[in-house]
Amino acid sequence: MTTTAEHVNTPQKFDGKYWQQIPNEFRPRAYQTTSLESKLLAEANNDIKNHNDLNTDDDGENLFDLFQSNDDSDEEDENDFIEHTTIGKQTYHLRPPPDTGTLFAHKVWSGSKLLATYLYENSDLIRNKCTVELGAGTALPSLVCLNQGSSISIITDYPDDGVIHALKETVGWNWECIHEKNLQNDYKVKNNNMHLMNRVGVIGHEWGKNTKSVQDFALNTFTNNVRMEGNQIKSMDRDQNKFYFDVAILSECLWMHRTHQDLAKSLHELLHPLHGMAIVTYAHHIPGCEEEDDAFFQICAEKYGMITEHVMTKPMDYMWDKTKSIDIHLKIVRNI
Repeated sequence: MTTTAEHVNTPQKFDGKYWQQIPNEFRPRAYQTTSLESKLLAEANNDIKNHNDLNTDDDGENLFDLFQSNDDSDEEDENDFIEHTTIGKQTYHLRPPPDTGTLFAHKVWSGSKLLATYLYENSDLIRNKCTVELGAGTALPSLVCLNQGSSISIITDYPDDGVIHALKETVGWNWECIHEKNLQNDYKVKNNNMHLMNRVGVIGHEWGKNTKSVQDFALNTFTNNVRMEGNQIKSMDRDQNKFYFDVAILSECLWMHRTHQDLAKSLHELLHPLHGMAIVTYAHHIPGCEEEDDAFFQICAEKYGMITEHVMTKPMDYMWDKTKSIDIHLKIVRNI
């Protein structure tokens, strides 16, 4: 596994020309446009396309830059720093969410890196599958899923505006790498020009509450555009008009013991009742609380009849102190 994590200046290619190709919701705020600006931009670009003799200062000028924010402080906050992490041969660009003081979503957790590497090395688990990530943080595992050919990947975290915007922006930073892989996959799509936005979505979700909103988000956004196994996605129960996920991703979600019941409830309601499985990583961050950490799996077994398989325990760099390591456990929880 090759991983690097550092805050660096934004690469030059992430400029106005890059962000023009990205749907508005996945752009940094400095590059987002209003509906009126988007309309004017489309009309202007259409004029350029139809009138090659249009006078411009630069033959390749991008009119998208005209609609950028002139607020230098906003642009610096949104664009100057991202975090790079390499999994396999692909480098992912992560926009850390703001530090809310309680979620700790602004760090790429050690378990997230291990889970992302595991998905890369076992891509058959997620290729052509519908995935959902709970408590995504920086969503590194979901980006690997998309890069390795998941049919649908929904990214969720606590419904905090700053966290959700950062997750959407992270999708934008990685648009090219996950889009390029999509064009190479062997699964069937409605047409060859299917927009990537039909495969990835970001939505807030508080564990244990209103999982139907996540299912409806997948059902309404994606099922009209992606077709698996002929004309039906196997994760969709058409009789009950529900959408289920093949794979759930939980990286470092077990340290808040009071949320175990709610997390297990969301997992149970979102996963396909027959073949759904969750890939879980976690560490014993607080000495003496090992039993409380592991109690999550007992809840899944006793309340929802799920079985747990221990896959590996591996030492990883500790995200709070790179001079130390921490043991990360990876387990798979399955419906039976």
